[in-house]
Amino acid sequence: MVKRKKSVSLHKQLHQEFDPKVKRMDVHDVQLTKLSVAAFVLFLITVWPALLVQILRVHWGWYLAIGIVLAIRPMTKVFGCKNCR
Repeated sequence: MVKRKKSVSLHKQLHQEFDPKVKRMDVHDVQLTKLSVAAFVLFLITVWPALLVQILRVHWGWYLAIGIVLAIRPMTKVFGCKNCR
């Protein structure tokens, strides 16, 4: 009988590869990453007018709701209680 090697999932491979690299990032690296993403989005809406029209059609409340939902996890990690988990 031939033994098969356990195949490691792609998710585990990526996690093993990028986790040490992400842990080396400091606060300034994270801030620069956020700013680069914001600049890229501004670039996209500048060179692709249809995207700008689509973005402006959406009610501002949706963006606020999405921002709040996406901020829940990081904010609970920063300001949440330590014994909750």
